[in-house]
Formats: sequence, structure tokens, C-alpha cells
Amino acid sequence: MSYVPLENAAQRLQITVDDLLDFHTRGWVYVIHGKDARFLHGHDEYKARFILHLRRLRGLEDHEISAVLLAQEPPYSLDAVDEILARAAEVDGPSHKPVTSRSRKWSCVFSGIPRLICWSRLTVLGSRAYPVTLFPRHSH
Repeated sequence: MSYVPLENAAQRLQITVDDLLDFHTRGWVYVIHGKDARFLHGHDEYKARFILHLRRLRGLEDHEISAVLLAQEPPYSLDAVDEILARAAEVDGPSHKPVTSRSRKWSCVFSGIPRLICWSRLTVLGSRAYPVTLFPRHSH
């Protein structure tokens, strides 16, 4: 996949550039800043489309979208969303509040999901965040 000008990606997704920049701020997609333009990688355009499905079709809130993105890798599936959210609720309970860290690196581990996911910027659910320690990834 190639890089797409941010404005073109926003138009294809039928959202604003500011929406894509918000996704970037949340750590969901990565906007590349060129000399005179901003770009989105094709796989991040696909990811943004999935995020929009989670918002529009499923009505998920931002912290729920973060939990789903942490638990899945492409190709994304709406079929697994309920199970992922149930597992996230088991970890922190139904009344958890999202905690966001932008300045530190965190690793987030959800019980019941057999892999360690390390991200440099992410939304962390409840108190289940730990300083990043790199371990080998485990597959299903």
C-alpha cells in the first residue's frame, strides 16, 4: 500500500482532516508530515475505516475502540468486538474510566488475551498499565 494525502483519505472516508488528526492524537493511526503535506499510509486508512465502523455501526466510545484495536491486528473483524469488550470489562469492571498517557511508554496486558502488546502511545483502560518491558510476542 502507498501513502495517501491526508485530505484525499479524509474525503474517501467521508470525514474531516481534523477527525483523522484526532485519530492520530489517540495513537490509532499515524499521520506522516512531509515538507508541504501530510500523508496517511494505506493500512492506516483501512484502520480508520474500521474505527468509523466501530463508532457508527456499534456506537462504541473511544476507550472501547482503544481496547478493540489493542486486541486485534489486521484483518479486523467486527465479529470479535463483543468478546474483546467482555474481556476488557472483566479486567476493570463495568465502571472503569479510561486513563490516557501521551508522554510515557506503556504496555497494556488484558487478562484472557494471550499476547503482550507494546505501544508507544495508547489509551490505557483503568489501572492495568505498566511501564514498557519488551517481551516476545505470543501468538494465539
